[in-house]
Amino acid sequence: MATFTAHGMVGAGVMALASKELGMPLAVTQIATVYGFVMGTWPDTWDWISAQMGKTERWYLYGIYHNHPPWYLIIQPPFFLHWAIDKAFHDPSKPGWNWWPQLGWLEITMWYLGAILLWLAYA
Repeated sequence: MATFTAHGMVGAGVMALASKELGMPLAVTQIATVYGFVMGTWPDTWDWISAQMGKTERWYLYGIYHNHPPWYLIIQPPFFLHWAIDKAFHDPSKPGWNWWPQLGWLEITMWYLGAILLWLAYA
């Protein structure tokens, strides 16, 4: 979960730019940005939060969200992007894998992509 924010940045950027391109008012674009960030990080953060609160075992929700997510989550663009990007680059059935040495470049690229999308949405 160390760089879960990369997923959030891309989700926020995608939703903010889509909102702007659809001609929505600034307030709607700002809400879309927050929504995109939260839903982009959801598959990682809600597992961790739930485990910290003692509601589930660590990695339980991660497995559901990354391998068999409910339809009502997968139809949301930021959640879908997180799910699809993870599936494309690593095996989510191996939670806790030290992926940074091999995929750190991807996380950094996602941060930059998210920043560019946000800049385009708000410039």
